[in-house]
Amino acid sequence: MPWRRVAEDVRILARTHLHLYGDHTQITDVYRIVEGLGVRLILKPFWHDRGFTGIAAIDETTGYQAILVNSLLSIPRRNFTISHELGHIVMRHRAYGHYALERLANIYAAELLMPMDRIIAQVRLYGPNVCYLAGINRVSVSAMSLRLQELAAILAG
Repeated sequence: MPWRRVAEDVRILARTHLHLYGDHTQITDVYRIVEGLGVRLILKPFWHDRGFTGIAAIDETTGYQAILVNSLLSIPRRNFTISHELGHIVMRHRAYGHYALERLANIYAAELLMPMDRIIAQVRLYGPNVCYLAGINRVSVSAMSLRLQELAAILAG
């Protein structure tokens, strides 16, 4: 299956979860989506390893699904990490660190936190101010910057 089709399927999956457990017109409540999907979220401070962001775990025998996230992360970074790890769970990734799987988890997280229709509407209202849009969507400036680059590429055709 071509990469573009796989990436679009991941975007559709994220939008489906957003519509089922959230509101694509409002700021994404990742905690509500995680709960709606029956995933346990564990927030714990990692004082000894501040570079640790998060990890997802699935027990195939029991069906238990959990995400462990460093609670010391900023809210924007925490939101993206939770969404990224949730992407691994819903796509049933068995291995981690593989570039393609990490990209797919990032695509899922970006679509969940910054659905393109919401970003287009916000750009029309507020302009393409990266810092402002990042703030109102509770994502990092770098995540929003990438999202606006994707929007520009779409509009360029």
